[in-house]
Amino acid sequence: MQRVHFVLLVLSIVGVVVAGVGMTAADSAVDDDISDSLTLENTTDGPTVYVGSRNGSVYALDTGEDELEERWEFQTHGAISTAPIVADGTVYVGSSNTSTGTMYALNASTGALEWEVGGFYQPVGDNVPASPTIVDDVVYIGTPNGQGSGAVRALDTETGDEMWNSSDIGQVYTSPNVVEGTVYVGADGGLDNRSLYALEAETGDIEWEYDEVYDVGSSPTWDNGTVYVGEGTAGAENKYLHAVDADTGTQQWTFDMAVDDQSPTVSDGTVYIADSALYAVDARTGEKEWSREPGDVGESFGSPTLYNGTVYAGTDEGHGSGQNLHAVDAETGDLVWVNNQLDGDLDRTPTGHDGVVYAGAGSSDGYLYGVDADTGDTLFTFNTSATGTGSAELGAPTVVETPGEDSIGTRIQQGVLGHTEAFPHTSDIVGVVTDIDNNLLEDATVDLFEWSRTVSTGSDGTYHLSVDGGTYTLESTAFGYESETETVTLSSEETVEQNFSLEEASDVAVLDAQLTSVLAKR
Repeated sequence: MQRVHFVLLVLSIVGVVVAGVGMTAADSAVDDDISDSLTLENTTDGPTVYVGSRNGSVYALDTGEDELEERWEFQTHGAISTAPIVADGTVYVGSSNTSTGTMYALNASTGALEWEVGGFYQPVGDNVPASPTIVDDVVYIGTPNGQGSGAVRALDTETGDEMWNSSDIGQVYTSPNVVEGTVYVGADGGLDNRSLYALEAETGDIEWEYDEVYDVGSSPTWDNGTVYVGEGTAGAENKYLHAVDADTGTQQWTFDMAVDDQSPTVSDGTVYIADSALYAVDARTGEKEWSREPGDVGESFGSPTLYNGTVYAGTDEGHGSGQNLHAVDAETGDLVWVNNQLDGDLDRTPTGHDGVVYAGAGSSDGYLYGVDADTGDTLFTFNTSATGTGSAELGAPTVVETPGEDSIGTRIQQGVLGHTEAFPHTSDIVGVVTDIDNNLLEDATVDLFEWSRTVSTGSDGTYHLSVDGGTYTLESTAFGYESETETVTLSSEETVEQNFSLEEASDVAVLDAQLTSVLAKR
């Protein structure tokens, strides 16, 4: 690490303090041109991992085949328990102490402070703001403000200046999810402010409010026009996973469970969520597909991550041995492996990338682990007690290939924990459904067979499916019309147009079949 230490020395000489308490935006602007031009070379062959700790440190760690090397460490004014977010070469992370919360923007390569914004008042103890969401050069962050109220704040990514503040909602401890110009966020606490909200992304105005929840302690997840969110804290008689129409706020279904603060992950028509057990729930119907207990008495799972067909979830310490990292087959719920050799609570959300599962541990020693995604073998360990600021519990890690890129990993792909990508897939199938006379068909459906997913057309007859690259079978149906099936092949990050022209049904049998099909999907 001699190269890293040398460059850090150069940075301090030019007046850019890489890791110092009390550094201000004015300090970082002493010589922005010099700061921006200096970068630290990656001394290992793998990606860079960013993770925060309860002692207030933000770590940037370069990964190799069997090691983690510290790139830089920045000390904030408070505690960090959520995942840092990396976008366009900047790390965004929030911390808090007993009196205030602060949002930081740090140079991803050097750790130099770009700006900080304080004054996010915390009502009880060191409640830490959740991970921010970065979309279209705006930082969206949820904050509790005390006295049962809270806010979502929109900040300029370049300066930290506040663009708007939506303060008419309850305490917000979770990450906003921003999709197609709408901010979805849950409120936890307050006498009358326990709701799921949809806010206009440009203004913060409330579009709709869903109040069929007790408290929202999980970050909402958007998938294919539906918002999924968990509810329930101490005192609630029932706790549920909710599926809500993203456009209207209308309830689609609920699934009964003690979900509390864990956030859902959605993929291929299935919702994965956890509490005292890990569940797979049909995204369309809310019916349970499978569930798996953690194995030790008193254990509960943290929010799950889906990676290459496997669900990864860690547990807290129960009354048994506790603190295990589980790998479960996403389709069947069968246990693939369990690693019980890791120290500390593992109920932070892990991140999977390039064959490695990264997991932060909530022990006083402050370990970050890299585990083989296929075998469960521990590949490397980073211990914060070896650093100058001492050890502390770590939050969820975030991974980038190089510091100049955006966050990667399965949490972003699924739209949970407020990462920079809102959509869970990289390609799109779009089209129009008409009759043979080119009249637009409203409320027609398009089924994606491979993922058991269905979308409906609006008044303009259009539909939109976000998918991964591949070959798919689509079937379009409408009441009173014969169905039409087409096969679509597209590559990653490609948009393909597939239109449908439906003929009117010719007999009663076909009409009955169409009616049965439509009713089955509703």
